[in-house]
Amino acid sequence: MSDSHGGAMRAPNQRPILLHGATVLTMDGSGSVIEDAEILVDSGRVAALGRAITVVPGTRLIDVQGCIILPGLIQTHVHLGQTFFRGLGEGRALLPWLRERIWPLEAAHDDESAYWATLLGAAECLLGGTTAIQDIGIGPGIRGHLEALGEA
Repeated sequence: MSDSHGGAMRAPNQRPILLHGATVLTMDGSGSVIEDAEILVDSGRVAALGRAITVVPGTRLIDVQGCIILPGLIQTHVHLGQTFFRGLGEGRALLPWLRERIWPLEAAHDDESAYWATLLGAAECLLGGTTAIQDIGIGPGIRGHLEALGEA
């Protein structure tokens, strides 16, 4: 949901969130680390980062002491549709692995199997801190693949 200027708007009943007490690795190029930091998240975006941030009444407070927070990671080459195929090419050279395993398995995908493989792969990315991906794509089952990406 966005306003006419492309900015994010708060969905009805969505409160800002203040994460309090984390160690933040800013990844700003200078190696900055902020101890006992606060992060204000409003409308799904980081609105403020620092210490002793002023918040509006009703802001949800979450204690994250002992946690390390850093920006999301970027995965520039992933095949989410192949999530179920891991370990099936042990000891094979690339071309035999592709011809004998991967391509036949990809060709057998339907919307449902592609959906579940993609959703599992996306969940694994998120659990590992990856928030942006470049999925190299899929053939059969593309509707299920795209649906899972939209849900993830």
